[in-house]
Amino acid sequence: MLADKGVVEAIADAFASSADQELAERLLRGIEAGRDAGGQVGGQGHLPERSAALLVHGVEDHAQLDLRVDMHPEAVGALRELFTSYAPYVAYRKQRWRNPETALPQERFVASLSRQPAITRHAASASSAKCSRRRSSGSIMPSSTSTSQLISRRQ
Repeated sequence: MLADKGVVEAIADAFASSADQELAERLLRGIEAGRDAGGQVGGQGHLPERSAALLVHGVEDHAQLDLRVDMHPEAVGALRELFTSYAPYVAYRKQRWRNPETALPQERFVASLSRQPAITRHAASASSAKCSRRRSSGSIMPSSTSTSQLISRRQ
C-alpha cells in the first residue's frame, strides 16, 4: 500500500514535468519521486524498497528497455545507476535489432566506447561489470539477459 495520495501525485508530477525527456527517463523520475514522497507502507509503517524495475516497449516484438533490481536495500537508486550505466548500449541494441547486417560488430562498438569522454566510458564499463555478476547475488541485472547477451544476440 502506498503511504498516501501524495505518492501518486509526486509520481504524476515528476512524469508530467519531464515531458521533454525519453519515456524511460520520465518513468524512472516517477519511480524516484514516489520513493521520495513516502513510498510503501505496511502494518509496521514504512516499508524499505527491495525491488525496482523499468520496462519499456515500443513497436518491436521485444522490450526496448528491460532493467530490474531485486533484493537491494536501495533498489530505486540502484535502478538509476543501472539505467545510467546501460545508456550507451540502448541505441546500439536498437540498431542491432533493426538492421543487424549494417550494425557495428560488438568489438567495434565496445572499442568506440573507449574513445568517448571518461564519464561515459566509466558508465559503460560499470554496466558490463554489474551485468555479469548478478543472478546469485540478487543484485542488479537487466532482466533475464546480460548486457553481452543483448549485444551479441543478433551477431
